[in-house]
Order: sequence, then C-alpha cells, then structure tokens
Amino acid sequence: MDEENKDIPAVEDDPKVVDQQEERNPNYTYFDEIYKMFLSMVDDYTFDGVDDEVLDKILFDYFDGARQMFINFLPCDMYDADMDEKHFNFKMVRYDMTLLAKAMKLEWVRSKEYSEELMTKSIGDRDYNAIQGYPLLKELRNTDKQLTKEINIMRQRREYGQADLLGEMVTGG
Repeated sequence: MDEENKDIPAVEDDPKVVDQQEERNPNYTYFDEIYKMFLSMVDDYTFDGVDDEVLDKILFDYFDGARQMFINFLPCDMYDADMDEKHFNFKMVRYDMTLLAKAMKLEWVRSKEYSEELMTKSIGDRDYNAIQGYPLLKELRNTDKQLTKEINIMRQRREYGQADLLGEMVTGG
C-alpha cells in the first residue's frame, strides 16, 4: 500500500462489505441483481427521492408482475424463491435475468401508460394535450408495443433453445 492511502482501509477490511459478500450464495439469483438491470433501462427521477424501503416495494411490484409473464416459458419455477432473503432458490442465466428486467420495464411503462390514460379521462383530451404539449400517451403505447415485441422474440429464442421443453418436436421421436 502506498504512503498516501495507508490510512484508508481496503474494501476487504471493511466488515460490512465482507459480511455482505459472505451472505451471498453463488447458487442463487438475488432480486436486486435484476432490479439493477431494470434500473439501468429506465430514466425515472421519481426513484431518486424515494427511501430504500419504499423503492424496494415499488421494484418488487414491477418484478412480481414481470415474473408472472414467464411461468410457463422458462425452465425454472419463477415462484421458487425465498422472499425473506429476496432471492430465487436457483441461479438464473444472464439471458433470463435480462428478459425479466425487460418485463419489469414493460410493467413500468404500462403503469405510466395507465396513469396517463387516467389523467386524460379526468381532464379531457384537449386539456391533456395542452398540458403535456407532446404526445406522451402515444409514445408510451409505442414503447409498450416495442417492448412486448422484444420480449416475445427473446422468449421464443429461449424456448426454441430448450429441447427439454419442446420434447419430441426437437428430437424427432
């Protein structure tokens, strides 16, 4: 260690970091791994002003809606999870994690879309357009369609790559 940094403890010397690393089982996928992927896909500054507990609840709601989309499509049981420790009881492949994060983004877009639709109904189309100044609702709908298409393509690629799910169709038996 050089002279300048001798008083700064190394990361491995920090008991909080060491404890957190020891608690992580490499055979599990933790929800926050997927949350981080989701958060990197969206720009929502309302998440910045929210405390961690509320943010965790919001993220879990998107996550829970997203995992319901894949009950029959992924080889793993999306409900085989430890809710107290906030992890799946298996390790997901990166592709499935990305798929789940995109589905969370779709849930997020749909919640924004629903909110804008309610706003339109409550104040009227003309007033809504005057307030917004641009077609936000139209953009949200287009994003919804695009994300749905991307998720379906990813899901199909994942399904057709799994001989155990397709059975005799793949093996020709």
